[in-house]
Amino acid sequence: MRIDRQPRFLCLASSLKSRAFLKSFAAACCSGAISVGVRYSDEELGYDIEPSLPDMAILSAFITFSSLVAAFRTSNALNRYTLGGGFVHKMIAGWFDATSTLLAFARASDRPVDEVENFQQVLVRLISVLSALCMSELQSIDEELTGRSLRFRFEVLELEDLDVGSCGIIRSTTHKVEAVFQMVQALVVDAHRTGVLSIAPPLLTRSFQELGLALTTFHEAKMIACEPLPCAYGMITFIILAVQALLVPFMVA
Repeated sequence: MRIDRQPRFLCLASSLKSRAFLKSFAAACCSGAISVGVRYSDEELGYDIEPSLPDMAILSAFITFSSLVAAFRTSNALNRYTLGGGFVHKMIAGWFDATSTLLAFARASDRPVDEVENFQQVLVRLISVLSALCMSELQSIDEELTGRSLRFRFEVLELEDLDVGSCGIIRSTTHKVEAVFQMVQALVVDAHRTGVLSIAPPLLTRSFQELGLALTTFHEAKMIACEPLPCAYGMITFIILAVQALLVPFMVA
């Protein structure tokens, strides 16, 4: 799997085009326009707005409170981001560790070389498909898995070499990650039964543990990626920030 890294200036440009930044910029522009209008009405048109405003101490206390709410929301978002990134790296490390261990175990096999190589090739391709499906699901990308070919958003190692039955299962099932994960486990069990993996069962158990840990880590990352903040919490934060945006122009003016 290949993940392209963009230069810093491209990352900055893409962040400036994000929906959250555009909404924040629009709210700031509206707040600034209201502040200019209030200032103009007070000085040029002679409207005395100050007596109708709440006490400045109350406004300052509310602005401080709303700033703390925004800071808490930002720190919560940063924590989710760093936690999710750690889960992704841990998941990839788990796939690599399990695959590397199984490939090393296959070197001790007494079976013909073509059987051992066939197991190794199929294993690497299934892990590649599994990793690509995990990353796509974390990004909420629906892969184009209809038709005769399987096309993925992320690079997959020689997918066309997999058998038609496996490709059909991946194409038709709803839970694609779990289906491919089960294929990997079945492949390992079959290889141990036929003698391709002649390693002792207690040592082989380590590979199953690594595979299970990687799948668990994927679901933990998916929980962060797919589960939004509670609706009530988001609504309260939005209301507080909206009231702040309405009050700040009067304080500035």
